[in-house]
Amino acid sequence: MFKYPFSIHIRPILMAVLLIASLSSSIYAQIPTSDLETIEQLLERLAEDAESASSVDFNTILESLEDYRLQPLNLNTATFEELAELQFLSSQQIIALLAYREALGQFATVYELQMVNGFDLVSAKLLANFVVIQAPEEKIPIKRLFLKGKNQLLIRYQEILEPQSGFVKSDTLEDGTAVSKFKGSPARIAMRYRYNYGNRLSYGFTAEKDPGEEFFKGSQKRGFDFYSAHVYLRDVGIFKHIALGDFEVKLGQGLALWSGFGTRKGEDVLNLFRQEFPLKKYTSVNETTFFRGAAATIGVGKWEATAFASYKKIDGNVLSGIVDTLDSFQETIEAFSSIQTAGLHRTDAEIEDRKAIQRFDTGASLQYKSDHFSVGANAFFSKFDAPLQPSDTPYNRFRFNGDQLLNLSVDYRVLLSGLSLWGETAMSDNGAMATTNGALIDIADQISMGLLYRNYSKKYQSLNANAFGESSRPQNEEGLYIGAEILPVRKFRLQVYADVFKHPFLKFRVDGPSSGVEYFAQLNYSLNRSVEMYARYRNENKQRNAPAISDNIINVLSHHQKSDFRYNIDYRANYRLRFKSRLQWSWYDNGVSAKQRGFFLSQDVKYSLQNIPLDLTARFALFETESFDTRIYAYESSVLYDFSIPFFADRGSRFYVMGKYEWSRNVSCWLRFAQTYIANEETISSGDTQIDGNVQSEIRAMVRLKW
Repeated sequence: MFKYPFSIHIRPILMAVLLIASLSSSIYAQIPTSDLETIEQLLERLAEDAESASSVDFNTILESLEDYRLQPLNLNTATFEELAELQFLSSQQIIALLAYREALGQFATVYELQMVNGFDLVSAKLLANFVVIQAPEEKIPIKRLFLKGKNQLLIRYQEILEPQSGFVKSDTLEDGTAVSKFKGSPARIAMRYRYNYGNRLSYGFTAEKDPGEEFFKGSQKRGFDFYSAHVYLRDVGIFKHIALGDFEVKLGQGLALWSGFGTRKGEDVLNLFRQEFPLKKYTSVNETTFFRGAAATIGVGKWEATAFASYKKIDGNVLSGIVDTLDSFQETIEAFSSIQTAGLHRTDAEIEDRKAIQRFDTGASLQYKSDHFSVGANAFFSKFDAPLQPSDTPYNRFRFNGDQLLNLSVDYRVLLSGLSLWGETAMSDNGAMATTNGALIDIADQISMGLLYRNYSKKYQSLNANAFGESSRPQNEEGLYIGAEILPVRKFRLQVYADVFKHPFLKFRVDGPSSGVEYFAQLNYSLNRSVEMYARYRNENKQRNAPAISDNIINVLSHHQKSDFRYNIDYRANYRLRFKSRLQWSWYDNGVSAKQRGFFLSQDVKYSLQNIPLDLTARFALFETESFDTRIYAYESSVLYDFSIPFFADRGSRFYVMGKYEWSRNVSCWLRFAQTYIANEETISSGDTQIDGNVQSEIRAMVRLKW
């Protein structure tokens, strides 16, 4: 029997939410919505597959979208790649838009978007936020690029208020001094400066200290634990892109190389084809998913060539050995067992692994591009100063081990009216292959379908690949994805997909060849401009090791089935007040134990005050899950360039309140407080992050200066 707990910690917030709601009847004035609200809604869509997106940093996407919002694309000159960079348009929508423009001439107004095949009111309204109708822009002088852009400085602070075990003084030094396992304070501090002229020029730096890391002392005498800087230019003479410092590289469909975010299974069921610029600036605080060096793309006619070189030190789980020198024994790095991606340097062990491995990367791409056809060849080479030796477990048998790796690939695309074809085939230097090929087809004016087949050899090896698939890396997988988008009648939109896959070799927690299938369906309904709602069902059934029911040492596979249903309604009372409600259930069955279930209910309120420049956001949520397997993820609003996608397990409640205050046109402030209450546990989390108690509170604050 599910119980829905209310805690004394959230009652004052509930009263405040009810008070805000009661004000709606007295609000008459209408003002534009928050500048970033549209972008936030889009990011929530991209992060809907939250279990895999929780580790993804969306900073670069948000910055790019904000650049396009402040300096929109010209709808009459925008290219396929520029429209694809917005992330939320499928290739069929982009092709249909370009075909409409080619057949009927230039757009006279953005309202024409509703007349383009594949665009309903929602997608047309979303795109209208990032495009304008204007005459072609003249060549921008270099002086204007560097002097007439926008400057921005951000300072962000974040901290969990309850003591965590890693910060408790539980160890004693030889002199009797009590110390904690974590060397630094529990605060996360970040600072970022950036200058940009739209998407044409950007330069700046980023610095961050994680919780538990030292700051201007000990192992971090230079202050922040992580520093990043970049210079990025676009369309300067024959140079399509120039990147110095930290940057991202995206080639083909991600089989050989794709750094940063890449679309996977989710709400946009036809967003399967990846076609982004090969080089992008890097402004995030993720300490691993970028390259550091120099890169450029040159375009001459229909040919484009990209080349890059990168060198940086990375974190690695070091395997050391002792070398006998003439007068001493010296410890040397013989190998490393894994690349550490968390970017945390809080303890002696983590500090020892920090920047322990030297890595050199280089690559190149040559592309031939026309309006309807392109083909390219890509190469990516990586070299370490010590060999990578993964743990000796059966499922790691075909994982890359060694000190260098070469990947080669070819990719293509064919873009026709009503039909798109694309694909990439890659090979690692051990001769193993991986291939992915897809098609998008317009069945009728209101029906579009997408298919994607992938076959990744169990022996294929890659270091920075990020391709479409069930697994996190393109290896040991074969699958067929079929998706469809149907606009049955006005105001309705139906999205469905089915994905059938198999893994010929072992995987983590899967001690044998396995298979699975996933189904998804979502029906959207736009009642009017003020009310939008959707209902969603997802079911995933795949094989995994069965729970141990005896002393047998041989694991048996069973079908693990997880499904969830969600109903979401978004109501905008007026330009100042908005409500969003969500109800979600989850179910899990491993074929051996009793079936388990979970429940989540949330209510959001967003309110912009009339007489002062203050925006308020609040959420209250109740949840109960019978196991970790029925956990439920939910995207939350946070301070600018920061993301929160927590999961909910056990039984409890959560709330957060956030205020954004526009001190002036050039100064903005954010303050956010969140608290989780677990009713059926005496501790939260485990290990070094364990809290002795059933309440976890967190504060986040940010200041932004613009000039």
